[in-house]
Amino acid sequence: MNICDEKKRLLRGYQEATRVYSDAVTELNARIGCSSRAEYEGLRRAVEDARKNSTVALKTLVITSLITTAERKPHILCKRVPF
Repeated sequence: MNICDEKKRLLRGYQEATRVYSDAVTELNARIGCSSRAEYEGLRRAVEDARKNSTVALKTLVITSLITTAERKPHILCKRVPF
């Protein structure tokens, strides 16, 4: 697998993770006020887990992109990484 294929795979993973996060937030929003406390807590945990997964997917994509860019353009490492 070449680096472009790897970046595409990571991008698809990030897109899927953000879709899952968005769906979880939508579900939580729709059920606020009409679910039990236990159901709400379960939905809230699902939202938090999905957020963490999407954050990890984004960081993996960004780090991979930075590494491959730095291999071609070492001066890029001088710039500040946002996390």
